[in-house]
Amino acid sequence: MKSVRHFMDIVLCTSFDKNANWSELMELVDYHGKMVILAIPEVPLVIPGNAFISRNVSMVGSMMGGLETTREMFDFVGKHNIRPWIEEMPMSDATAAAKHAKDGRPRFRVVMDASK
Repeated sequence: MKSVRHFMDIVLCTSFDKNANWSELMELVDYHGKMVILAIPEVPLVIPGNAFISRNVSMVGSMMGGLETTREMFDFVGKHNIRPWIEEMPMSDATAAAKHAKDGRPRFRVVMDASK
């Protein structure tokens, strides 16, 4: 992933792999960027301090709603067949995904899947 270092101003983390390499993921975030955590990790996060300090990167989290709100949302999207407009790419193709984004080719959002 060296060719995509410091490429993204915001990284939205919506799920976790127990074996995630946080040092590598933090390398995606550009200077003054943000890592936004939108899921509760199963294990403690181990992130080196220099990932934040040297580039003034911030990490923030958000619980978008409680369990009842989440259930209502899923019921609504299921009832109305609502689907996200995304392109999925495996994390193993991060370099290709970065080029895809730099070239302005994504349609809507590109989602990097760390499980692939």
